[in-house]
Amino acid sequence: MNRHASQRHMGWALLAAPLLCVACATSSVTGSWSSTSFKEKPLKNIVVYVRESESLPSGMQEFALSDALSQFTNATPWARVFGDSDIRKIPKAEVRDRLLKDGFDGLLVAGLTSVSQQQNYVYVGAGWGGWWGPWSGYSPGFTYVSSNYYSLATLYEIDSGKMVWRAETEVPHSTNRRKAVAKFVTLIQANLHKAGVASK
Repeated sequence: MNRHASQRHMGWALLAAPLLCVACATSSVTGSWSSTSFKEKPLKNIVVYVRESESLPSGMQEFALSDALSQFTNATPWARVFGDSDIRKIPKAEVRDRLLKDGFDGLLVAGLTSVSQQQNYVYVGAGWGGWWGPWSGYSPGFTYVSSNYYSLATLYEIDSGKMVWRAETEVPHSTNRRKAVAKFVTLIQANLHKAGVASK
């Protein structure tokens, strides 16, 4: 490989590296809490409700999250009990009585809390040997906008109304909604399982 070819190769590598970093933004649980008292008597039959949002469809999340939680506890999508009814428009006592009558002991309420956007500038800065020419001393960068979904999930004991567990998550924006939902579901499933407050 001649010197100029090597310089071009280095330039492309330097340009590609920031792009790869953008694509590799990670998802995480930013905070969580669980009640130690429910580890001795975990919840066994949970209804999963996800609030509707324009960014992420609730139905997709409810069924995906219920399927994931079913690996270690009994989980049912809200839609199978109350259809497309908004939990906020039904009296709390009515929800409680219906769920207890149907044999449920836990209610998991989740939903998107905010979406953040930030404009970022990446300076490539090849300096010597960039494909813009040897000894150029300058390489252009690029600007991109990053977005994150922030969600909250809370598990309640239906009978007492006590909070059993909660977790806040951060998931990078994706044009593929299924991928974004999958990341959210994976975080919630793993954290709730680890907390040990729900089982079969």
